[in-house]
Amino acid sequence: MSLQYCHYVAGLVGIGLSRLFSVSTLEDASVGSNTKLANSMGLFLQKTNIIRDYLEDVKLGRHFWPRQVTTRQISSTELLYCVIRT
Repeated sequence: MSLQYCHYVAGLVGIGLSRLFSVSTLEDASVGSNTKLANSMGLFLQKTNIIRDYLEDVKLGRHFWPRQVTTRQISSTELLYCVIRT
């Protein structure tokens, strides 16, 4: 996944929210102008969302881990999900 893709998917949300928080005076005005920090916040929110949805995805049989990643660490992707099923 490219950094540019992550920026457009999540970073722009962080930038928009940071500017909104600044304009509403819920945050200091400098928060809305710090694009790097705002982009990071958007990426953090996206990762939090992915972690939050993980258990639901597993229970519904949705597995998004690429085999080339999981097989380097475990012998079977089934091992990755057995703890959740019990």
